Amino acid sequence: MASPEKRTISVVGLGYVGFVTSLCLASKGYLVYGIDTLPEVVDAANQGYLPFFEPKLDDLLKKALKTKRFLATLDYNEAIPSSDLVFITVGTPSDEQGAVNLTHIQEAATKIGSSMDNRYRIIVVKSTVVPGTTDGLILPLLEKNSGLKAGKDFGLCMNPEFLKEGSAVDDFLHPDRTVIGGIDSKSIDFLEQFFKPFGGPILKTNTRTAEMIKYANNAFLATKVSFINEIANICQLIEGIDVKDVAQGIGLDYRISPKFLRAGAGFGGSCFPKDLKGLISFAKKRNYSPILLEATLRLNEFQAQILINMALSELKSLDHKKVAILGLAFKPNTSDMREAASLRIINRLLKFKNIQICAYDPVALEEAQKILGTKISYSSSLEDCLRNADVCFIVTEWDEFKNLSPSVFKTLMKTPIIVDGRKIYDVASFSKETTILQIGFRPFMAE
Repeated sequence: MASPEKRTISVVGLGYVGFVTSLCLASKGYLVYGIDTLPEVVDAANQGYLPFFEPKLDDLLKKALKTKRFLATLDYNEAIPSSDLVFITVGTPSDEQGAVNLTHIQEAATKIGSSMDNRYRIIVVKSTVVPGTTDGLILPLLEKNSGLKAGKDFGLCMNPEFLKEGSAVDDFLHPDRTVIGGIDSKSIDFLEQFFKPFGGPILKTNTRTAEMIKYANNAFLATKVSFINEIANICQLIEGIDVKDVAQGIGLDYRISPKFLRAGAGFGGSCFPKDLKGLISFAKKRNYSPILLEATLRLNEFQAQILINMALSELKSLDHKKVAILGLAFKPNTSDMREAASLRIINRLLKFKNIQICAYDPVALEEAQKILGTKISYSSSLEDCLRNADVCFIVTEWDEFKNLSPSVFKTLMKTPIIVDGRKIYDVASFSKETTILQIGFRPFMAE
């Protein structure tokens, strides 16, 4: 292996994880090749443009290009032979049955193997793959196409990513833990030294355990979200209980913690839904029915109807109504709309007759237009979105929305009915000028 100051790294797959991995490593002084199969992604990256929004990442790209620490390429043969570390970060989407599609993994492993020379290097899988993929699929493909022996001529490890969209750069540079699963101690020990400067505890294990840790991690967090949403839905049946206070109370128990106990419109994004479906499919193929995980997904899907029912409790019908949607991205500080709560809500709203849906998001409008097309209308400002609306759904907790006063809704809307799906407003102050309906809260009825 080359000395650290001379090390060259390849990152295969310039999606979300690939760009974050590439540019964070480049910021640490490594020379990084970013490999992708899409010419438009490669060309844009080399010109300083990212295909998505993520805080701090745009600046890292510009700095990496200026210092010539990052180069995007279509050519494996340009990057792999000179690289000491090769990270695989290609996508592993769900198929129609929810199983993990490993097509991109197979292609990447085949091309990496075909591009490898006799110099020792370590292949590191960061893509989310079901247990048994690294040693059962990737390893034989690398050996077959390189003519080399894993564990002797090259190393192979599984290093799952735990990046949160909206804070991915900080998550990578300052991880709360690093998991390294390997097929040989030499590779594991090397990666331990590689990641040690980033901080946080390091867990060393085998590849299958590392693969499972990623799935178990996301399944637990998703289940925690659905749990508090279930409690919120029950709280809403009883006057005077606010799920926010319930969550605070149970979150003080150190065994539970307050993390991911925010009731709302449900989870989304590129990880939780996909990984839950992947783990469910993995279990069912082995004749086990994961009851809790399936219930977690069902409740998350149904949460959209809970919000719509809240609006119907005031308007009786949404036929011929104008509905304002504030927030389209699945969470703030990202443009990602994969499995977003906004899509589940909008798709259900579209079933009403002659409904007019108008949406606004600070960064996700372009992405929304790709997905929804002309099914809804889009506003360039929240004021325009709210104007003459019969009801407003708060779906993403952007700071821009948190800072709104009740008078904004009262002035602009036809009827100032707010369905606060993220619990960002103070009910006491908002109820003086608007009708505010909050997830997990049913106020005492006036006598």
